[in-house]
Amino acid sequence: MCADEVKLVLDGIVLSVLGHYIDIHLHGKFMAENALLSIAVARSIGVSMSICESALEKITLMPGRTEIITSKSGTRVIIDYAHEPKSFNAIFETAKTMNANAKGKIIAVFGSPGGGRDICKRPKMGAIASKYSDLIILTTDDAYDDDPEQIAKDIQSGISKSKQIEIIIDRTKAIQHALKTASSNDIVLLLGKGSEQTMAVKGGKYIPWSDRGMVEDVLKKKKY
Repeated sequence: MCADEVKLVLDGIVLSVLGHYIDIHLHGKFMAENALLSIAVARSIGVSMSICESALEKITLMPGRTEIITSKSGTRVIIDYAHEPKSFNAIFETAKTMNANAKGKIIAVFGSPGGGRDICKRPKMGAIASKYSDLIILTTDDAYDDDPEQIAKDIQSGISKSKQIEIIIDRTKAIQHALKTASSNDIVLLLGKGSEQTMAVKGGKYIPWSDRGMVEDVLKKKKY
């Protein structure tokens, strides 16, 4: 299934398919591809385009998946579960598209899980962030018993030496710094945790955590 036209707009995606204009409240090229695939499957079993259009326009974002919070100053914070190279590239492409007209900076805040997770992906994630970001803030993300500083160094090894990088292991402070640094047209990408409600730390412990809750708390207190 191919679209006659695909527009990536601030509110999501507009698809032109078989004479139907479909407004989808999701962001990113990959979401447009998913929508077209769903239309193709539905059409193959006899579902009309009108029903496809109605169904797609009713879709709402899942928490932690390209979830957007806009501050009073106009900074957009995108919270996403992206934690491996493929999803990383997709969310950065989305941010780049959303930022094309605003011409603001992209500030990326992320880490990488410990606990025996794929170490080799860390420099790859750094390289992707380096390609798209103006500022990279490396922080903790489910470190388990691994050293968060070492995880940050592993990620940093893939980042261009000319790129502006800050390492702030405390995720709360990293978020605070990103929001304080961001200007009205900037996008802050807060990646890795999505809608998860806990964070894995040393000693097999899990502490309460919410990226969205922290962003809302910082914005409320600091009035950014």
